[in-house]
Amino acid sequence: MAAASPLCGSNAGKFKDEFPGLRAAGRVLTDPSDNVQTCMTYDPNKIPKTPPAIVPYRQSYKNTPGQTIIHYGKAKDDGPPDMRFGYINDYSSNAKQLMSGQEESAFLERMRTLKESAKGLGQNDPLGKSGNKHGIILPDKCKDPNFMFGSSIKASEHTSKDLIFPTNDPFDDPDEATHRMYVKTHGSYEAGEQKKIGYNWLAHGIDPQSFRFGLVDKNWERDGASRAMRPDNERMAKTNLVKVELENFKTVAHDALGAPKNYGYGLGRKLGPDHVFGRGNKVDEWDARRCMQGEYSVQDQMPDPTMSKATRPGFRNLNPEGRTFGMPTVRGDKPKPKFKKVTDFRNYGDEPGAEGVMYPCKYQDHQIHAEDFATGYTKEFMWGLQKDAGIGLDEATFETVWNHATSISPGGTVCVESFRRAMSDLDV
Repeated sequence: MAAASPLCGSNAGKFKDEFPGLRAAGRVLTDPSDNVQTCMTYDPNKIPKTPPAIVPYRQSYKNTPGQTIIHYGKAKDDGPPDMRFGYINDYSSNAKQLMSGQEESAFLERMRTLKESAKGLGQNDPLGKSGNKHGIILPDKCKDPNFMFGSSIKASEHTSKDLIFPTNDPFDDPDEATHRMYVKTHGSYEAGEQKKIGYNWLAHGIDPQSFRFGLVDKNWERDGASRAMRPDNERMAKTNLVKVELENFKTVAHDALGAPKNYGYGLGRKLGPDHVFGRGNKVDEWDARRCMQGEYSVQDQMPDPTMSKATRPGFRNLNPEGRTFGMPTVRGDKPKPKFKKVTDFRNYGDEPGAEGVMYPCKYQDHQIHAEDFATGYTKEFMWGLQKDAGIGLDEATFETVWNHATSISPGGTVCVESFRRAMSDLDV
């Protein structure tokens, strides 16, 4: 144990040494900062650093970001002095020599000129001009720079489909009687031939070769099916093939989401994916669920016999059965006014329900409701109604339809819906 020096501290000069000839026990401290408080106080700036020779062996050094860690046995090894990566360039031939080709001498150029003059290549086939070997004189219109041979046609006049699979061949079957017979018996259609069912297209002004049925999208995309079958590869990340050593390094060096970091310590133990390290907690008999729900018997869970009953004498308020409290939403007790005001918010039973609001009648804009089709009408009113609607039934046909509608209507009351059903049954 160290003893404080009498020259320092708060007790200096207060005690007298009775035995000055004896040495004090322990070790005498002369530094005022060397005390218990200094030893117990933690100063992170005064932590001793790891010696450089031991740093490569620490686990924290191996996971330092931005550094390539190799085996410490190769840390100070020098590579071969004459080792080079790649190939050494050969500058004996440069790009200019390769592009220019073989240079001709004056003698070779003279010999080529003599050969061309003997064969007449310079006159018949001049460089950059069309030659005239046979002496044919073309008309003046052929001398126009924009002159082209052949006849021009419209781009949409003849298609590749018509040329490869002609549908109208006059030399094959002039009257098409044989072809129609084979179509009927064998279903032998020509390539690209449209199936004909016998519709009279001319009566409606429709050309089956160019007419399109259905609606056309306003903002339609070209090659929609092609894009769906072959999507743009640039939008999708390309698959990069890497070495298995790199993936193994990433598995060990990188942190996995929701899983402990794999240091490779448990590979030889063959632990399962559900293995949990450590000792499990002791399961208490009463957990949070049992504390909240409790363990009540069936008798304890039964309602009290006095529930929803007035047990205090004089406080019972028995009401007659069928009594309704409050004001009804549908005021059937009040007569409906002939003209309903804007400020009248009462419902007299004639307003539509939720189904009528979501799916209104298609004649709602004309002030015609669904119940108008089920309202019974007289024979004279129905005769005038079908006449004004433009149906145009004569008296005999109307009488037949009216009698059939009377037979199928409940109670013999004919409405618009039953009259329409009778016309549909009689195919009028």
